[in-house]
Amino acid sequence: MKLLPKTNGPKEERTGKLFNFRPLFFTALFLCFGILFGYFVYAAGMNVGFAALPLTVVLLFVLFAENKKRAGLFALALVFAFSLGNATFSLSVGEFERAEAVDGYYTVEGRIVERSVGGENAIIVVSALSLDGEAVKGRMIAYLPASYNGALRLSDTVRFTSHVHVNIQTSNVYGFRAEAIAKDNRFSAGRVEKIEVTGHKTDLFFAVRERIVQTVQAGMDETPAAVTLAVLLGDTSAIDEGLLENIRYGGIAHVFAVSGLHVGSLFACFVALIKKTRLKGLPPLARFLVVAALLLFYGGVCGYSASVIRASVTCLALYAYKLLGLKSDGLENLSLAVICVLIVNPTQLFGVGFQLSFAASYGIALLSRPIRESVGGLFEKSARQKERLDYFREEQPPTLWEKNWRGAIDFFAVSLSAQAFTWPILLLNFGYLSAAGLLLNCLFVPLLSAVFFPLLCFVAVASLVAAFESVLLLAPNLLLSAMLLLFQAVEFSTVFAGATLSVGGVLSYYGALLFCIDKWNVSKLQKLMSVVVFLIAFFICL
Repeated sequence: MKLLPKTNGPKEERTGKLFNFRPLFFTALFLCFGILFGYFVYAAGMNVGFAALPLTVVLLFVLFAENKKRAGLFALALVFAFSLGNATFSLSVGEFERAEAVDGYYTVEGRIVERSVGGENAIIVVSALSLDGEAVKGRMIAYLPASYNGALRLSDTVRFTSHVHVNIQTSNVYGFRAEAIAKDNRFSAGRVEKIEVTGHKTDLFFAVRERIVQTVQAGMDETPAAVTLAVLLGDTSAIDEGLLENIRYGGIAHVFAVSGLHVGSLFACFVALIKKTRLKGLPPLARFLVVAALLLFYGGVCGYSASVIRASVTCLALYAYKLLGLKSDGLENLSLAVICVLIVNPTQLFGVGFQLSFAASYGIALLSRPIRESVGGLFEKSARQKERLDYFREEQPPTLWEKNWRGAIDFFAVSLSAQAFTWPILLLNFGYLSAAGLLLNCLFVPLLSAVFFPLLCFVAVASLVAAFESVLLLAPNLLLSAMLLLFQAVEFSTVFAGATLSVGGVLSYYGALLFCIDKWNVSKLQKLMSVVVFLIAFFICL
């Protein structure tokens, strides 16, 4: 019997190469390089000659490759990805800046596509804009008295008069306006005191979202209702600011960003239901389309954020490989998601949400197995030394305790690898790190993974049978109230606050992490020396 946890997927085969080339991973990497190059040329006036640096790497790759023809094809793909990233970034920023000069009082008409509450204001985002009856491109942010929040619905067409000005600056005091460019928020309106609803345009996604909001708010207490909407839809606007900040300091606010936790749970349940019903008799393509339609519908209700697209593409790629009987590569599936997101919205690369989502996912894909094997190996060794029994060396079916232990090690490895890859981003953008993050993630993430699908089902049924919403949502209401007691009773703190990192420090840190993974075809001593060198550089930069 072996206590060493089983690994997911095959190990890297030792070859004469430094690492095993993965086409989609390197394509995504060079797409990011192209976007960054476009940004530095645009924002910092960097000389275009610096494009020769990544292209030189590609040339060296071809020169030292054994199969020159195959390497040449891959090199062309990488050059194309770099050029595509540069071109899409330039086009996106250029289109955003080509807004009409607007500064004055206008009668605004449009459709509400986002709605939230900020302090004493209700905040709306309006698309399909017209100013004094003339259509314009872009979207507008407007601020209203908070009393309007309940009176306005998503997809309402509205009319109001306000002072309007164009805001097409690509940078402000907070840095590059990646989100504004990605969402095409070009216009701002002064405070609107009076607004008129002139109609309602039917939108299935908005209608479902509104129905969920109404059902949850009617059937649950205020705080559990706000947390339910955050978990199901990613909408944190109704959560008390003090409670939300304490959850952030606890390091688990990421559960309110609809991502792999939510989409992965949904995907697993959909696949399991197909196996247990007559749908399992459908052809593979039909089963794939059913699962894809369900995930895309949920993504539409949540607004198709980058994290939703990433998780959906990754799950669907995994399912497609499984249905076709092919071996899946999690790193390649994740890289495909990166490519899909950035081709559509290249400025997402600079968004904190995008960075955290993909950094955590890459951390899990690259680092979780080495951590899992290291922790499992240490336990196996200590157990053998302590017991000194021969049956530890025999192949026997694992006991229930061993299965649970393996699961605990697996989850610890996933949590630690995700946090290891995301903490520099958190520190750079928010200035603090949670002292209890690892512990609370190990506690709440499995719990929320288990209750997410049942919670969604309860809300869906309650939305269809509105008269019994309080009865149907009683159990979720009690469960979430109990879960929130910890954050209402304990005030969490930070482990680092106000610290800053240099670019060199960040690069050195990630360099050390990358040599901890098992994708390198080098000896353990060589990897250890590389890690030590990068860590020394990291502490020098600090």
